[in-house]
Amino acid sequence: MNSTHTISMISALLIGLSPEILSANDELWQKCVTFVNNAPTMVPGRIELKETVTDEKGKIHQDSSTTLDLFSNEPGIGVHLVCFLENGKDATEDSREMIEGVACSELRSWKKEIPFIATDPTALISSVHPARLNVRGSECIGYRFEIDDSNVAEAAGQPFHLKGVIWIDPATAIPLQIETEMVDLPKKDGDAEILSFTRTVTFSMENGSWIKDSESLDVELKAKMLFGRKNFKVRNRSSFHKHWNLNAGNTTSGTGQIPPADKIPHTESQTG
Repeated sequence: MNSTHTISMISALLIGLSPEILSANDELWQKCVTFVNNAPTMVPGRIELKETVTDEKGKIHQDSSTTLDLFSNEPGIGVHLVCFLENGKDATEDSREMIEGVACSELRSWKKEIPFIATDPTALISSVHPARLNVRGSECIGYRFEIDDSNVAEAAGQPFHLKGVIWIDPATAIPLQIETEMVDLPKKDGDAEILSFTRTVTFSMENGSWIKDSESLDVELKAKMLFGRKNFKVRNRSSFHKHWNLNAGNTTSGTGQIPPADKIPHTESQTG
């Protein structure tokens, strides 16, 4: 079972698809869209990721912790693996080429996280959530969205049907949280079968810039094993720090220092 592949594919799908905006008379939504479209793309200088994979009996099959630094490395984003612990053992150097390569590949088309700024005509905002959600002291208004895009079939094997809520601070029109779940499950993904999928992303303002704070991802899969198929739960928790402006560039890593020359990814692995 390759849980990292599954999570990466679904995350890319979420970033690429986008609900259309509501009618022009929804002032808060219009302000939010304007804010997002005008906000600079802030890249985290440091990403800290923890992932556990357990079976239906609660047995841990994988327990890993990854720390990455991201830095401006024209014409794209450079990646430096600071630390990778797998099942309690330091596997940083053994895993460096693979992890940095995957990270660079995923950063080739860095986009804002909010899934409503692109132009997918099959995605839409369906309604305003009847409840309010307190996000760090702000009573946020929720906008329900739905993505059901058959255009993904050629690229991903099957289209995904997603529903979620974007929570917006009514005082500032700034989106502070997105909750997403996959519906119409189970769904095939290569040799695995997705049984459940939920994702929560949080945002905040830091030094006048809108940044991504954290991401929580929970996926339940049925995967092919040596003696049949087995259910697994993937729990992924990421935090993002030391953001910098992608358009302005930044010569330092998340630690405030340029990584050693021999630790900087080769040019062919960097983003374009």
